[in-house]
Amino acid sequence: MRKPKDRDFIRTNEDLIFCVVGYLHPPDRLLAYLKYIPSDSGIWAAGNLHFKRMIRYYSSKSVSDTFFFLKNRYPKYLFYFYIDNITFPCVPYSDIKEYYKPEEKLAELAKEGEKLDALQLRAVELAEYLSDKAGVPFERFGVTGSILLGIHNLLISDVDLTIYGHKNALLVKQALIEEYKKTEIPLRLRQLNRNEVEEWCTKKTKQFSIDYESAALILKKKWNFGFYKEKFFSIHPIKLDSEIIEKYGEKKFASEGTVEITANVVDNTEALFNPASYKVSEVRILKGLKVNDIKEVVSFEGVFSDLASPNQLISAKGNLEVVVDVRSKETYHRVVVGSKNVGSPELMIPVS
Repeated sequence: MRKPKDRDFIRTNEDLIFCVVGYLHPPDRLLAYLKYIPSDSGIWAAGNLHFKRMIRYYSSKSVSDTFFFLKNRYPKYLFYFYIDNITFPCVPYSDIKEYYKPEEKLAELAKEGEKLDALQLRAVELAEYLSDKAGVPFERFGVTGSILLGIHNLLISDVDLTIYGHKNALLVKQALIEEYKKTEIPLRLRQLNRNEVEEWCTKKTKQFSIDYESAALILKKKWNFGFYKEKFFSIHPIKLDSEIIEKYGEKKFASEGTVEITANVVDNTEALFNPASYKVSEVRILKGLKVNDIKEVVSFEGVFSDLASPNQLISAKGNLEVVVDVRSKETYHRVVVGSKNVGSPELMIPVS
């Protein structure tokens, strides 16, 4: 059996649907956020069972808004993490009714041919197209989100693909960048148009309390979403089993307050994944506790993934954490953006 991975989905005995987060999980349960709950008025459906979304958009703040619902209705799905002194949703293995794997679902859809609806067909077509352009085996792709769950709405659902493996993700990234440059009519793939750019940037200025220019700078770095035959799509790099090196409990974390820094990125290998991790040097602390051993900036906000390359200067605001590596006994600090300790808006911006 393969390891649990980011963007897998879980359905509980109560028909609550959770999305798996990251790759580090306690032995008896999986870290996951609540995305759908049963609702007669829900616009996502599988047969006679309807669902409504519990998060408005993908962000740490939106995920934290689901805690109140769980605390009052299903407190067993809130779990205290001793390694970093926080509480976050987790689903015990004993409460899992169904487990959804994106790569298995896409493979199933690819075999169904004429039985596919229009959205499922787009998902298969896009994966096949990117597989051909990037030279990545089709088997390394998956489909997540509502299509994975079989509850998609043909009018409003998007196509959310997964790509497995760091090398494969880089190949897909390069293929997409090349495809975006094409100008033939009609366009098969495109990035956001002028109106869509303005809408995206305006939304991010409100979400993260940043200026429009900073939002636009972030958007210029984003390659993993756009439109395929005028249907919005997103691509989510996921680790292979061999790339999941760290185990739960091997590091412990403790918050030391909010900090603002600038830093130079020295390694962005892990920046494609969730959480996105950047190894940094030449750190300058603008606000917060003065320490001299900040080694990385980690973002749980997907919008800040894959934003900076080596030798790129970044600005970040987040939670300063002291890290204790239980194996090596090493102690150092990191800055966490979009931490599970939700406070003032946290962000990371590449400095042009």
